[in-house]
Amino acid sequence: MYSNLLLVKLLPKLITCAPTNYKDFQHVKSEIKDASSPFTVIDKKLCTLDDLRNPNCRLREFCNPQSINDVSAEQWAQDKTHRNDFIFLIKQLLGSHLYRCGLRYSPHFKREYFPRQNETDLVFRQDWHN
Repeated sequence: MYSNLLLVKLLPKLITCAPTNYKDFQHVKSEIKDASSPFTVIDKKLCTLDDLRNPNCRLREFCNPQSINDVSAEQWAQDKTHRNDFIFLIKQLLGSHLYRCGLRYSPHFKREYFPRQNETDLVFRQDWHN
């Protein structure tokens, strides 16, 4: 898999799901304060790349942690029904990683970019290590 910036060498192995009373991603997202792990809501299940069994997982309060099950991420990637859901999770993961690396997202151009370092230079050079 490639992003427009870098080669993705390793993907998550599991997607953790649990029943939720929330109807969709936006409904959960609107109640989360600050950042969270990548997640989506599908058929009344909250699905995430995080471990919902972990008591410190911020998403636990949005689902029933008594009924958690794991799904193979590779299975989702190959399944036509869930492929777009898997891509949605990976895009969230990549976006949060790039943000921590100093890149920002432009909704207008729909891509990540390094912000300007000043208002006068036309070319910026920056070492970047992942």
